[in-house]
Amino acid sequence: MSKHRKFLTEYELTDFFSAIDNMRDFLIFGLIFEAGLRPGEVGYNKRASVSPLLIRNIEDILLDRDNLIHIDRAKHHPEGRDAILINNVIIEELKKFVLASIDSVSKDKYIEYIKSIRDKPLFLSQKNNIISLRQVQALFKKYCEKAGISNSKQHPHILRHSHAVSALKNGVDLESIRQNLGHDNIKTTSVYLEMTMDDAIESYKKANN
Repeated sequence: MSKHRKFLTEYELTDFFSAIDNMRDFLIFGLIFEAGLRPGEVGYNKRASVSPLLIRNIEDILLDRDNLIHIDRAKHHPEGRDAILINNVIIEELKKFVLASIDSVSKDKYIEYIKSIRDKPLFLSQKNNIISLRQVQALFKKYCEKAGISNSKQHPHILRHSHAVSALKNGVDLESIRQNLGHDNIKTTSVYLEMTMDDAIESYKKANN
């Protein structure tokens, strides 16, 4: 088994997301997994040179005009980077999350509103502050414990690893994954090939027991 990185199995992913009972939290972890984001691109870490999650083209996502999230500033990418989001469930939940903040759902009001929030952090804490990386980590641990996921996997970055493994299993090529994760070197991305082999070994072991 790979000692370097861990990921959530399909069953663990199902149990994890089933344990979430809050729309904001579902979206936080849904975006990390589905778009392969770094947790620090969602939760604010004042010690790092990364801003809170700002989706500058959020109106394009919510109006079904684009499937690329433009992250304003990301680790190793101070100019920003793009990540693919094609999961319709996440997109629809994102629409509901945004609409929950306004009274009118008329098209004009909706467009005007979503344009106004592209320069604001997407997720806030219960105290109406920018949600921090530490809070994201604590929430992930809470839902992992609720879902019965082992302590060794209770860090939200594992969802980014799980994204890459899932993409490889579904036939996405390594270069596309590299671009989506924002890796500078494909050697970094190739580690996930080893992880899919680990998963295959475990499947064979279970089949022969």
